[in-house]
Amino acid sequence: MKDAVKNISSKYYKENKGRNRLVVLAIILSTCLFTSICIFVSSINHSMKMERYRTLGGQHMILFNLNDEQIEKVDLFQRTDEFGKLNEIGEVLSEKLQENKQSVKLVYKDQSVLKFNGMSLNKGKYPVESDEIVAESRVIENLGGQGEIGENIKITYSLGNSTETKEFKVVGILREKSYKKRARVGEIVLSENFVSNMGINEFDVYVKMKGIGSSNITESCFKLQRLLELNEEQVKVNLMLINDISIDPTAVIGGGMVGLLVILVVTVVIYNIFYISVRERVNILGLLSAVGTTRKQISKIIKNEGRRAALIGIPFGIVTGYVLSYIIIPLTMSNINIEIHSTPFIIPLVALIAYLTVALGMRKPIKIASKVSPIEAVKYTGAENLGKKKGRKSYKKVDVRTLAKENFLRNKKRTVMTILSLSLSGILFITASTILSSMSIDSLLYGRFIGEHRIVLNRQDIFDVEVNPIKDEFIEKIKKIDGVKDVMLFKYRTGKKIDMDITKRESEFELYGYSDSTLDKLQKYVIEGKIDKEKMKKGNGIVLFNRNNSYSLGHKIQRSEIEINSGKEYINEYEVIAIVDELPTRVFGYSKGITGITHADNMPRNYNDKYIGMEIDAKNGYTESVGNELEIICNGNPSLEFGGMVTAKKDINKELMGLKSIIYALVIVIGVIGILNMVNTMVTSILSRKKEFGLLQAIGLSNKGLSRMIQLEGIYYAAISSIISVGGGTIVGKYAFKLFKTEAEYAIYKYPLVAVISTVGILFLLQLSIIYFVKGSIGKDSIVERIRHNV
Repeated sequence: MKDAVKNISSKYYKENKGRNRLVVLAIILSTCLFTSICIFVSSINHSMKMERYRTLGGQHMILFNLNDEQIEKVDLFQRTDEFGKLNEIGEVLSEKLQENKQSVKLVYKDQSVLKFNGMSLNKGKYPVESDEIVAESRVIENLGGQGEIGENIKITYSLGNSTETKEFKVVGILREKSYKKRARVGEIVLSENFVSNMGINEFDVYVKMKGIGSSNITESCFKLQRLLELNEEQVKVNLMLINDISIDPTAVIGGGMVGLLVILVVTVVIYNIFYISVRERVNILGLLSAVGTTRKQISKIIKNEGRRAALIGIPFGIVTGYVLSYIIIPLTMSNINIEIHSTPFIIPLVALIAYLTVALGMRKPIKIASKVSPIEAVKYTGAENLGKKKGRKSYKKVDVRTLAKENFLRNKKRTVMTILSLSLSGILFITASTILSSMSIDSLLYGRFIGEHRIVLNRQDIFDVEVNPIKDEFIEKIKKIDGVKDVMLFKYRTGKKIDMDITKRESEFELYGYSDSTLDKLQKYVIEGKIDKEKMKKGNGIVLFNRNNSYSLGHKIQRSEIEINSGKEYINEYEVIAIVDELPTRVFGYSKGITGITHADNMPRNYNDKYIGMEIDAKNGYTESVGNELEIICNGNPSLEFGGMVTAKKDINKELMGLKSIIYALVIVIGVIGILNMVNTMVTSILSRKKEFGLLQAIGLSNKGLSRMIQLEGIYYAAISSIISVGGGTIVGKYAFKLFKTEAEYAIYKYPLVAVISTVGILFLLQLSIIYFVKGSIGKDSIVERIRHNV
C-alpha cells in the first residue's frame, strides 16, 4: 500500500503541472527572499563589526611592554581566545613623504593584530623572512616603488636616536583604508624574524577574551591584569568595544519582521493552492476512502506533493538567493561600505524555515482531505463548501451582477485568503513607501552646513599654521570665481574651561570664530538670546551650542589655552549672549565639553590666527559650475577637503537609492508571491466552471454578458484588496513612521500618494489581465464541450 500511495501522489503531481509550478515558484521566491534577508542582515552585522574593528579595534585589551615570560602566561590563560604582538620599530624617513605630508611607521604586527586593526592583504603573503615587508601600494609608491609585489625598495628609518637604511622585498599589498589615505598616514609591516634578529623581546600584546556579555569579558581582562601583576599604565581595556559586542538589533529586527511577513504571505499562498487542489479532488479522495484508504494514507498523498515541491523549490531558492545577493547588494549599496558576508548556518536555517512554511500552509488542506467521506464526495459539485447547508436565497431578478456576486461569495474561505495575500502585499508596499518618502534629506542635513559648498583643512593640518593655504589671496581667489554669491569663513581653536561653579571639573572648550556673513547664517539656529555681532567683535560675547544646557544667558565662562611655542597660558573670559540648537560648521563632530562661537576678529591671537574653513553659496544656476571649480582647487592641494551640502545631498541620495532598491525588491518579491495566489485562484475558479458557463450560455447568456460577469468578479477582488491595502497601509504606515521617528528625528511624515495610486492601478490591471487571458482560453471551446466538462 506504501507504493500505491507514492504512485498516486506522483501521478497526480505530474498531471497537475501548472498548479505545481505555481507552488514551486512560490517556494523558490520565498526561499530566495529568506536567503537574501539572512545574507543582508549577516553582511550588515559583519560590516558593522569591521567598522568597530577599524574605530575601536577587535581586541578587548592591550597589554604594554610584555616580555616573553609574560606573553607565555597570556597564551596559557584559560580565558584567552586570541592574542597578537606589536612593536613599533620607528618612523620612515623620506623627502617625498615629507613633501606630501605623509607619515609612515615601520612596525611589526602579527596576523592577529592586523585582524584586530581591521587590516588584511589585498594580494600576496605575510612577511616571513627578515627582509620581507607588506604595505599599502600608496606607501610603496611614495618610497619610489611601483606598488607591486616582488620589487625591492630601500627604506631609511629612525631607530632610537640613530637612523638606518635597509633594502626590503615587497611580498604583500595591504588593502587601502580610506581614513588612512585621508589622514595621509601609513604603515610598513615587518616580519617576526626581523624583530628577532634585532633582539627585540618586549611587545605590546592585543588580547581577545572568550565569553559572552560585557561583565564576563571585563572580569576576564582584570583577572589577567592581576595574574601578570601589571599596573594601570600597562593596561588599556577596550570598554567601548566590550560594551558594544552585540549584533545590530535594527538589522535583525527589520529582517525578522520582513521574514515573518514572507512566512505569512507564503503560508496563505500554499494553503490556498492546496486547499483548491483538495476541493477539486473531493470525488477522487472520496473514492479512495470508499476502497479502504485510511485517513493517514490520504494525508500522506497530499504531504508527498508538498514535500516534492519543497525539495525542488528550496534548493533552487537558496542558490538563487545567494547569486542575487552577491550581485544586487553590491550594486544597490555601492555607496555604503558593506562587505557581503555569509555564514554556514544560513543554508540549513533557510531550508528549515522554508520547509516549515510549506508544512504550515499544507496543514489545514491535509486535515480537510483526510476527513472527506464517500457520501460527501458523491454530493460534491464544486460550487459550495463542505459543511452545514444554509437556506436557499432567492432573487426577484437574476442578472450579470447577481451572478458575479454569487460566484465571488460562493467559496468565502478561498476568497478571503486570496484577498488577504494581495492586501498584505499592498499594505507592505504602502508602509515601505511611507517610511522611504518620509526620509527628509533637508531635515537630516539641518544644522550641518550653512552654505552649498564647503572647503576645510583636513584634520592632520588643522593646527599647522605653515601649511594652511586659506590666506587673504586664497579667499579673494574663491570670491572671484564666476557665480560665487557669498563666502562664509570660520576659525577653530581648542582649550579648557577652568571655572568650577557648574560642572565642578575642567572640560574641553572648543571655540569657533565666525565672520560677519557666517554669523548672519547662524541667526536661524538661535533658540535663546540674540546674536550681537558688535558685542562679539569688540567685547567678550559668546554664543553657546545648546548641548551645553547647564549654561544660561549672562553666564561668565573662562577658557584657558597653552601656547605651543612658549608654553605660556592664556585665559579668556566670555559672557553667554545667545544659545543655538545646531552648530553648522562643526568639523570634529560633537565635543564632550563646551562648544562656543565668537566673532572671528575676537578670536585669541596668541598663535594660529588663520581661518580653517569656509562655506560658499552660489548664485542661481551656478551651483554645479562653482562646485566643480572648488573641487579642482581642493584636489590640487592635499591640505584641503571639499564637501558641503550639495555633495552631502548627492551622497545621501545615492545611499537612499540603494536602500530603496533593496526594500522595493523585497516588496516586489512578496507581491509576486501574492499575485501567484491570485492567478491560481482566478484561473482555477474560471476553468473549473466551464460546465456552468456552458449551461448559462445555453439558456441565453451572451458572450458579452459572460465576459462582463467574469470581469465583475475580478473587479470585486481588486476593489476590496485596494480598500484594505490603502486603509491598512495608511494606518500601519503611520504607526511605522512613529516608530521610525523615535530613531530618526529628521523624518517628516509624507503621505505616499504615488504608492497608493500605483497599488490600486496594479491590482486592477492584474485582475483584468488574468481575466482577459483566461476568457480567451474558455472561448476556444464550444458550448457543448463546456457542458460536457466535468470538474
